[in-house]
Amino acid sequence: MERVVARSGPLLVRGAVLGWQLLQRRALGSRAQRQLLGRILRVDQAGEYGAIRIYAGQMSVLGGTAAGPLIQQMWDQEKEHLQKFNELIVDHRVRPTLLMPIWNVAGFMLGRSIIERMVQFDKPDTTP
Repeated sequence: MERVVARSGPLLVRGAVLGWQLLQRRALGSRAQRQLLGRILRVDQAGEYGAIRIYAGQMSVLGGTAAGPLIQQMWDQEKEHLQKFNELIVDHRVRPTLLMPIWNVAGFMLGRSIIERMVQFDKPDTTP
């Protein structure tokens, strides 16, 4: 959970901390608390899914290079995070985001296009 807090803004940090506290206590008495937890889990799951799709796009370009093993290691970590959020989504009966099909394609294309641009800028200029 620390990783999520480190990358989030102040409002999201408070929401993530509250969500984490609710998960640990399993004290989801009010409807508002359940809705808040649902939103937090949905956003976190979507973020992890987006991350694995971005890494998939990067691996499609760099998988066979020296950077491949490092990217694979980070990708595997994100897969573990996604697996945990998938479990929490089921445990707490939360609807996943409806944007998963879009994230599937957009995340992959984002990861691939960023790496392709970086590779393009690293190539020496051969024009006279």
